[in-house]
Amino acid sequence: MARRKFTNLEAMLIALFVMMTIVAIALIVLSATSKPECPDKDTVEPFTPSCPFAIQDNDRTNCHPEAGASRERCEARGCCWKPVTNGSGPWCFFAVNIGYKVQESVNKTQSGFETLLHRIPSPSLYGNDIEILRLTTEIQTPNRFRFKITDANKHRFEVPHEIIKPFDGPAAPNPNYEVELAKNPFGILIRRKSTRTVLFDTSVAPLIFADQYLQITATLPSHNIYGLGEHVHRHYRHDTNWKIWPIFTRDAFPNGDMTNLYGHHTFFMCLEIEDGLAFGVFLLNSNAMEVELQPRPSVTYRTIGGILDFYIFVGSSPEDVVHEYLTLVGKPLMPPYWSLGFQLSRWGYKNLSDVEATVARNRKINLPYDIQITDIDYMENKKDFTYDMEKFHNLPEFAHDLHAHGQRYIIILDPAISTQALINGPYDSYDKGTRMGVWVNESDGKTPLFGEVWPGETVFPDYTNPQGIKWWVEECSNFHQKINYDGLWIDMNEVSSFKQGSIKGCVKNQWNYPPFVPRSYSGHWLGDNAANWNDIKWAIPGMLEFNLFGFPYIGADICGFFDDSPEELCRRWMQVGAFYPFCRNHNAENYKPQDPAYYGEDSLLVNSSKHYLNIRYTLLPYLYTLFHKANVYGATVVRPLLHEFPTDSATWTIDRQFLWGPALLITPVLDPNTEIVHAYVPDAVWYEYETGSAISAQKQFMDMHLPGDKLGLHVRGGFIFPTQQPANTTFYSRKNPLGLLVALDEQEKASGELFWDDGESKDTYEKGVYTAYQFTVAKNVLDIKVQQRGYIDPNNLIFEEIKFLGMNSVPTSVIVKHGQDVKTLLPENIIYHHATKVAYFTGLQLELGESYSIEWNSSSIIRIDCHPEEHANEAACRKRGCIWASSPEVSEPYCFYEKDYGYLLNKGKGITVTERGMTAEIMRNKAYPERYQGITPTVQILQVDVTYLNDHMLNFKYIYGFGETEHRSFKHDLNWNTWGMFAKDQPPGYKMNGYGSQPFYMGLEENFKAHGVLLLNSNAMDVTLQPHPSLTYRTTGGILDFYMVLGTNPENVVEQYTALIGRPVMPPYWSLGFQLCRYGYVNTTEIEDLYTDMKNAKIPYDVQYVDIDYMERQLDFTLDGNDFQNLPDFFNKIRSEGMRTIIILDPAISGNETKSYKAFTTGRDNNVFINWKNNLGIVWGKVWPDIPNATVNTSKDWDYQVEHYRAYAAFPDFFRNETVNWWHTAIKEYYERTLKFDGLWIDMNEPASFVHGSVHGCHDNKLNYPPYMPALESKHLGLSHKTLCMESEQFLPDGTAVRHYDVHNLYGWSQTKPTLDSLQNITGERGIVVTRSTFPSTGQWAGHWLGDNTAAWNQMHKSIIGMMEFSLFGISYTGADICGFFKNATYEMCLRWMQLGAFYPYSRNHNGLGSIRQDPVAWNETFQNITRNVLQIRYKLLPFLYTLMYEAHVQGSTVIRPLLHEFFEDKNTWDIDRQFLWGGALMISPVLDQGETSVHAYIPDSLWYDWFTAKSIPQRRKWIDMPAPFDHINLHIRGGYVIPWQEPGNTTYYSRRNSLGLIVALDDKQVARGQLFWDDGQSIDTFERKEYFLAKFTADENRVQTEIVHDNPKSTASEVKLGHLQVWGLRNFHSTSVTVTYENNNHTINNVEYKSESQELYVQMTDKNFQIDKPLEIFWNTP
Repeated sequence: MARRKFTNLEAMLIALFVMMTIVAIALIVLSATSKPECPDKDTVEPFTPSCPFAIQDNDRTNCHPEAGASRERCEARGCCWKPVTNGSGPWCFFAVNIGYKVQESVNKTQSGFETLLHRIPSPSLYGNDIEILRLTTEIQTPNRFRFKITDANKHRFEVPHEIIKPFDGPAAPNPNYEVELAKNPFGILIRRKSTRTVLFDTSVAPLIFADQYLQITATLPSHNIYGLGEHVHRHYRHDTNWKIWPIFTRDAFPNGDMTNLYGHHTFFMCLEIEDGLAFGVFLLNSNAMEVELQPRPSVTYRTIGGILDFYIFVGSSPEDVVHEYLTLVGKPLMPPYWSLGFQLSRWGYKNLSDVEATVARNRKINLPYDIQITDIDYMENKKDFTYDMEKFHNLPEFAHDLHAHGQRYIIILDPAISTQALINGPYDSYDKGTRMGVWVNESDGKTPLFGEVWPGETVFPDYTNPQGIKWWVEECSNFHQKINYDGLWIDMNEVSSFKQGSIKGCVKNQWNYPPFVPRSYSGHWLGDNAANWNDIKWAIPGMLEFNLFGFPYIGADICGFFDDSPEELCRRWMQVGAFYPFCRNHNAENYKPQDPAYYGEDSLLVNSSKHYLNIRYTLLPYLYTLFHKANVYGATVVRPLLHEFPTDSATWTIDRQFLWGPALLITPVLDPNTEIVHAYVPDAVWYEYETGSAISAQKQFMDMHLPGDKLGLHVRGGFIFPTQQPANTTFYSRKNPLGLLVALDEQEKASGELFWDDGESKDTYEKGVYTAYQFTVAKNVLDIKVQQRGYIDPNNLIFEEIKFLGMNSVPTSVIVKHGQDVKTLLPENIIYHHATKVAYFTGLQLELGESYSIEWNSSSIIRIDCHPEEHANEAACRKRGCIWASSPEVSEPYCFYEKDYGYLLNKGKGITVTERGMTAEIMRNKAYPERYQGITPTVQILQVDVTYLNDHMLNFKYIYGFGETEHRSFKHDLNWNTWGMFAKDQPPGYKMNGYGSQPFYMGLEENFKAHGVLLLNSNAMDVTLQPHPSLTYRTTGGILDFYMVLGTNPENVVEQYTALIGRPVMPPYWSLGFQLCRYGYVNTTEIEDLYTDMKNAKIPYDVQYVDIDYMERQLDFTLDGNDFQNLPDFFNKIRSEGMRTIIILDPAISGNETKSYKAFTTGRDNNVFINWKNNLGIVWGKVWPDIPNATVNTSKDWDYQVEHYRAYAAFPDFFRNETVNWWHTAIKEYYERTLKFDGLWIDMNEPASFVHGSVHGCHDNKLNYPPYMPALESKHLGLSHKTLCMESEQFLPDGTAVRHYDVHNLYGWSQTKPTLDSLQNITGERGIVVTRSTFPSTGQWAGHWLGDNTAAWNQMHKSIIGMMEFSLFGISYTGADICGFFKNATYEMCLRWMQLGAFYPYSRNHNGLGSIRQDPVAWNETFQNITRNVLQIRYKLLPFLYTLMYEAHVQGSTVIRPLLHEFFEDKNTWDIDRQFLWGGALMISPVLDQGETSVHAYIPDSLWYDWFTAKSIPQRRKWIDMPAPFDHINLHIRGGYVIPWQEPGNTTYYSRRNSLGLIVALDDKQVARGQLFWDDGQSIDTFERKEYFLAKFTADENRVQTEIVHDNPKSTASEVKLGHLQVWGLRNFHSTSVTVTYENNNHTINNVEYKSESQELYVQMTDKNFQIDKPLEIFWNTP
């Protein structure tokens, strides 16, 4: 069909139509976009905004809070437009000439002052601006100020509050605040008088006051803002980064997405500064609003109605602010005692039988359980004031049964009333309400508004109508006649409706659709939460906030409302929920039951729940007293730590712990699969509730070990807790004897209170019908004084037992005074536990309502533990011939030795004195029984050889060392801590013996000298550190062979110790490069891709590892032919490109092979494997090798996999010469025939086994379960746990048979040297061996990594401690798995760990199977850039690090060095373990905590230069806060040192070819010293063969000189040239050149730069050929 042509007329008409359409659209758009910004009708003059010239992003106030801001819209409002440079701040912000101004004079009134505010002409934001406002102020109390802003000419809605009464004055004299007015524009400022701190200043932004839009902004003194609600706040302290919180009551799910929830609370508290002062702000306005918190810091309110009615509360503390607020709005209700019991509820009980079954099963397990609640299920069709006569027919009888068992019954009521009749008749509640006219009406004031809730069509009672209140009370009373309930739970009262507005919808007017809608997101207990780990966390900030708001009776639905609650989650929630004031387990229909008994009668959940609920019930008198103080004084019950410790900034952000009142600290586990909680211990004495032991930590974070059945519970010293023996309900517990728990502070003082009434009657305090006590302890006297005796308890209660915590002396006699009556407590009623310092006074009969005084005398003694095993008792103690008595010291034993216990000098032989010391014979004192008689023989006579080392006894309190165990601090706590030493496959954990045994420690003495002690013993042992100070060694065999070295300082001790055991190995240069490894590489391709990505990212990287993945079924000396067949070619390729490779080898060799496996067959033929005694066969274990021809089902649990898939494994005996040869041959053949490598990583060599002892068990219980079992991990499982049977037989090189019992700790040690010898013999190069298990002298042959750590922040700190300890042990080449082995690393943590790990001597990123990748290229470009930068610093400093390794190898010095080694005369350094040194010159101060962007670091007494700026820092011997943004680690160079460096490359192969540089960091005297060690980096024994280069550098203010100490052509030093010189701290330099004297010729270097600001001289000489193996001098003229 042909295309039709248009006529000319038609074309003209079409064009005209198109033009008109475009114009019309433009007009429509203009109209739509300009309408909200129409000028106010009264604005005559054109408005020109006055925009600040240089306003900071954070100082802006949003002028376009709704979405859709643009420059045009912004300027139409008369506001300023400027994009922010960064962050989330507004681009559209207020001009300074907007708002109101004070024109008239300010009039003083009886209560304060008032004035009028006139609007400054400007465009309107939302229309209907009010032109004249009235400001009224009231100085109500010295601590409370009110200011109200409203329409001057027209009444507006004000909240009708029945508690807040009008204030008529007079104004309070001398208030604690000052008020100032800014007049144009208007602003009001409130300042604390005492500190001059500005608390609340509204002059920062204009006041906006329109009919439906009110906005005011105020600056605040700090970011420490708490409160505002109701929402789910993920943290208690608010984020002030432009966060907007809507406030408008709504039925929404508390899912943590900033949703406005059920209540309306506009109060917040602000902690001012570090002096602990605080203030509060309350806006009395009930309209929908939003509150924006801004980073200035400031707060902006936007509300859509009412008035601005502010109250400012100036408090002396956070708790005082809450008191002030609740004094205004009303103090909390006093709950009945029974309501503090545990409660069960659920929505979804199918019928009454379902409820009864729940009650019955929880009674059966003896669960403390007071209250049963029924949700809407009990109602007839969900109608209030009815019950289902079919499914809940016997509900009245059920309530009676609960009461008969001492329990209570609570029912739910919703406000919405059904309009439908009942099944069998009219619905009287609805009909009566209709007759009384109690419903909320439509806008005509007559027609009831119909909505829809649970029963269907509903009406809503109007509780502001007196008739509505009357109707509600009568209906509740009438229903109580039918069902004898004890409490009401009112729900859905936001008010909630399933229809928007009404069943008719809503009229589209300005009330339902105001011009501005706050950010009200769609969607007291804390609402319908869910069974997840987020909600268990978020419940704590919610409770803390509602205590601010005056609702101390608060809690979340324990175990979660929605979703099925997993056992672990519910168990942990029951633990923490036991300390919710409102303690209720409640969930929704269609989910599994979650009452405790449902999980099994003897389940861990049930036992844990009962345990903590019993503690709750024990402490109910204390909790009830807290509620009394809340009711009378406005105190909080659940309390954040900052309320008690407001000056401690660490408490300001803590919201995963909370307090009951001031004194009970609750630390729950809030994460899955977690037993270690990083918790804060505030600055006070704290005791473990369950053991009574004091904890040593104060004002610091600590890792609490909280296994599955535990939460952290600590009581604060200085407080007395009233207690009562628990029962299954409060009805019965209130009949039980009372008690006191007295937690003494450091001065052995304490105080407390008790409020006691009948637990149910109203207004007992007001009527005086109660008993009140004041308890105090001081100077060994406990006063129990009655303050009020207005209630006589019918149960004739008595205080029966008093428990004291922290009693430092043994109470020897106790008297009880009652008036003139004095009684002496019987000795059997005085119990003292020496280990815990816990005392009990029992058998007391102190009547409630009477006053008493208890006095005691005490004494103290010092003891050495005679019964270190568990389960010590008096009978067992005395059987050993020891003394049984209590003790004053924490953890000190109560079974202890007599003075002459043990051995006595054989006087017949006397003492033989020699030139070097003396010898003597000692005999056992037979006055005491033999220890372990009949189990192991007692040695009767001992020979003692003593060599004199000094002429005085040591006096020390500072101990470092002992390992391998995870220590929380480098310096040991001498407070009776016991450390086990026995090599074990045990990942790092507190007090868990790890992979090696290092029985060496260094002691630092008060005179700044130091000493070291080695016990050369390889048996299982433990060491107890005691506060005297003293140590107790307990070993299970061998001899006591001690070596002591006395040093002039700590570093000298290490030098002497390594001279004894062997100097650290000299690693190859390449091994100091960055290294990558992973257990879980799928195939060669994955590693190839990683290598390519690292090269492309240009991230320095020298070594690639393979873990056991590369093997066939995890068998040593095999290669997986399917997934890793290309690995040899890949290794050869990257080695040709300058890389190096390391493979893993485990000692265990599979013996289950169906095909020939040479490693096993040749080992068996040469008898290299560990056998049973008398060569009765191999001791078979199981490790990683799988059996052949089996498909491993990894979904099975670990034990199943070990039993069904793991092969029998034999363990080589590396003591045997035959084994050494076999091992060498196996490594050599694998290297030559299969895979080339440069280093060996030997793992699992404790030795580790996945079965305990052997596959057939063990035979010698005396060895596997020795009479004394040291304090080891899982010691109840014996020494064979996760290793070989102790009776296994090994043979020393000379053929001597030894038990594995005696040499277990030597297994890894015995493997290490043969491995290094084999590696070096096979490759012809130095190579590196990294071993997991160590013993003294292992460092001669290998490095060590700190084991299978976890991706957790605290592991970073502990890695520093571990490296410093292994420096003491003579192992310099150490490091931890960067970013963690177990679990998934987070971005921030891995980034910070890469920064720290760049300064590990052994710098390897490694993680485990199943975890996400964490190598640098697994993250984003920013991560890669930061990693590249910090590794380039490492590579730049490798010549310095290599020289330190040389010094360690030759002199025995440390590489990773604690600050105390260099500054031992500064005791501040003795505790520092979050910073460390490379040698004596480079100080590393890393970020070790999440979210931190600064480091609190110590500056020792020396001149220090910032690595990045070369500027010196002025502080010395001071703690300072160093900025540490995410891309920065703080590094400082010490004055007085010359640091050699080299331009970095992507591998050391290339960096070693670059120019060398020197950093000369001058000290205060303008001098510096240093040295450089250089060799080819890979040859064996270059120092011993003298094939090295060594130069010393000296410098002063005008020259740098090199001195060649030793040079050998094989060192390759002639290939390196000096190209750079940096001189830091050079005070004067006025030349334009320097002179270099080289080979007797002078060279003028003009390429120099001097920065006077940093005092840095830089000289570039890269165009010259100054080889470092020639003497050289650089000098310059100075004025």
